[in-house]
Amino acid sequence: MRRHGAIVIIGFVVVILSYVGCEDMGSEAPPTSVIAVEATGLAPSPNDTTQATLSGAVPPYTIISKPDSTIAKASINGSILHIIGVAIGSTTVIVGDAAALQNKATISLTVETPVSFANQIQPIFNSNGCTGCHGGSGGLVLTAGQSHSNLANVQAQAGCTDKKRVQPRDPANSVLYLRVVGRCKDRMPQGGNAIATSDLESIRKWIAQGARNN
Repeated sequence: MRRHGAIVIIGFVVVILSYVGCEDMGSEAPPTSVIAVEATGLAPSPNDTTQATLSGAVPPYTIISKPDSTIAKASINGSILHIIGVAIGSTTVIVGDAAALQNKATISLTVETPVSFANQIQPIFNSNGCTGCHGGSGGLVLTAGQSHSNLANVQAQAGCTDKKRVQPRDPANSVLYLRVVGRCKDRMPQGGNAIATSDLESIRKWIAQGARNN
């Protein structure tokens, strides 16, 4: 199970075992459990869809408190919680299971302004010398018109090669983000000043929102 990303609520299942001998030991306390919610990012932009995986407790799962419908919509299909962004804002959704004493999990949702790759991310590459450094070396081209196709869902060839250059909705497992914040091999851009904090956050949000070519 990955534990990365914007919203990850992890639960540990505790099971009480009863041992039955020759005599009736009486009724034992029922097993206790929690609903685990795994998601790499629950911060969609308006009209964007994201999801989380539910596990543990006693399926099937249901929504027992819907999010603010002016901000987001939610539905459950099996163990998958689907979220659709409606408008900018924050809200919560509460899911429950089928246990006699219903287990619940409260999940925070944030609908954010979409980050534009063309208008916000590409200019970061341009102004920090990334297009000159990566004009074709190592198969990575970051010039306008070519950069997106060389990033999203492309396997990294240098530094953290077990990961994708950009794993949509998962900044913590995207080499682009790990390199610019200095968490994978050499910090990018190499030999230059660190990228501004606000620009780092734009890159993180762009990936978390699905790394779209918008």
